[in-house]
Amino acid sequence: MSQKAATIETLPDDLRETIEEDVRAGEFTDADEAIRTAILSQHERIALRRSVLEADAACARGEGIPGEQVFNELRTLSAERRKAQ
Repeated sequence: MSQKAATIETLPDDLRETIEEDVRAGEFTDADEAIRTAILSQHERIALRRSVLEADAACARGEGIPGEQVFNELRTLSAERRKAQ
């Protein structure tokens, strides 16, 4: 048995079936791609959660930017982009 075959065979039945369905539906080229994508997505969620927690801590320390200021800056940037088009 190859290492790749062992990877999907060692998964719980429900996960293996989900991956196999996604591959059959053409969402992924193979099970390895599906697993790799899931792992990378999880890492992205972890990084996002850390970023949110860091921003929350900065706001708690008084280092945040007031929401109205953020929205005003976004409105200004948006208007500038529209003018440039």
